[in-house]
Amino acid sequence: TGHGEHGFASAAKGPAKLDFKTCDKEWTLEVWVRRGGPLQAFGGMVRGKTNPFHYGHVCGTYDKTKKGVWELYLSDAKSADGSMTPGIHFFGADANQALENLDPWHRPQGIVGNRSNAGIRDTEWHHVAWQYNYAEDLHELFLDGRLIWKMQSPDDRKLVNNRQHDSQFSVSTSLTGYSRYGGGFNYLGEGNFFGQIGEIRISNVRRYGRGGFLDRLPSVSFSQVSP
Repeated sequence: TGHGEHGFASAAKGPAKLDFKTCDKEWTLEVWVRRGGPLQAFGGMVRGKTNPFHYGHVCGTYDKTKKGVWELYLSDAKSADGSMTPGIHFFGADANQALENLDPWHRPQGIVGNRSNAGIRDTEWHHVAWQYNYAEDLHELFLDGRLIWKMQSPDDRKLVNNRQHDSQFSVSTSLTGYSRYGGGFNYLGEGNFFGQIGEIRISNVRRYGRGGFLDRLPSVSFSQVSP
């Protein structure tokens, strides 16, 4: 149902590959998402209230404690029509290495093509991908196989993947601390993803063609992380 009551976290700190440490040249992060609409819980009640769904943690090691390296999210912040768009936060060891709000709504100068193609307005399944290349220092976001946004060296900052941390990798829920035995999960809280998530994949290559489209979207079984 995607009411925000479920999520996943690695049993301990995730392996290096979950922070792209094993990707020395480039990578692609892919996931299927189905948001629950403009209101939390598909318009249902959360703690006795009907609340808007503005921001949702899809996956990553960055959490509410501000530890970790990266977060893939959906957000409608600065959206002209309330649609949600995918975005990335990525953090190095130093404050001047932080890359925040890498998304079409916060950084519209990076939008490729029609702005309307960069937003999710329905509650259907959508394929989201972020890919990065060290040599070009190029970030690219794709939605349903279409390149929607790209940017080199945002804020004149090159991506530096040198942050050390003990955070867990999480899906759907942005952790508030260590989640062993159920503690630390941010169920129903701000930043929790209200919807469904499936088939996360990290690759050490850029899977997208240079023509701005994915040659073929990966098949998916929709094994749901947030049922």
